This record gives sequence, C-alpha cells and structure tokens, in this order.
Amino acid sequence: MSLPSGLPEVVANDEPILRFLTNRNHYNTSAVKPPAFTPNPKDGCLSVARHNAEPIDASERMAREDFNLPKAVGVARLPAKAFRKEGLDFRADDTPPRHADVIDWPWREDDPEYGKSERKLIAAALAQQAERLMFR
Repeated sequence: MSLPSGLPEVVANDEPILRFLTNRNHYNTSAVKPPAFTPNPKDGCLSVARHNAEPIDASERMAREDFNLPKAVGVARLPAKAFRKEGLDFRADDTPPRHADVIDWPWREDDPEYGKSERKLIAAALAQQAERLMFR
C-alpha cells in the first residue's frame, strides 16, 4: 500500500532515513552527537524523514517547507536497517510528506532511569553510524 507521497507504507531496510539537525547539541564539526537521536519523552517517538537519492538541497527544502524547521542546518543520514538493528521500527504517516516516527524505544515503568539509559545507548549507537551532511 502506498502513502500520499508515493512511498510504500513499510519502510525498507535500505531506505535512507534523515534526522534534521536543528540544535547545536545535535552535532559538532565532524560528527552527529547522540542527542540528535533521543526520542521525545512526551510520546516516545523520534521524528524522521524518509529520503531517496535526492541531493542535499532537496533535504534542506524538505526541512524548511514540509517540516517547518527553519533552524535546520543539516541532516544525520543512515539506513533504516541501522534503527532496526537496535530493536526499533517505523510508523510512516506522511504528515508532513515523507514523515515517519521511529518507535519501539525501551520504556520501563518499573525502572524509568534504566529505560533512559537504554535509550541513550541506542542514540549513541545511531549517532556513531550516521553520516553528517550540512546545508550550505
């Protein structure tokens, strides 16, 4: 089944996933930092964009126009399989176009601090694998 953007509802393992870099604590001069991949504590999801082989300029347009992120300065890019390797999955909703949430983060009601530590380890593993691409 296809979404309005024309993308399939199921995110393929080799599909490039973008996390927009909007905050200085998301990156440094050479790499992506773990906070870029920390899920939202309110809903337990990480908002990402599904990407294809378009140039980085298309990603900048997507950040500013589709995702309404005027402060985005670049992206962290890695394949969907990197998230799945960490036990995560995707819920594609195409709102805005090409949007998906990274889901299935560990949350432990019996030990919230342990769950937070697990999420930090996953975020660090994703950041280590991510390619940092800055807008011009």
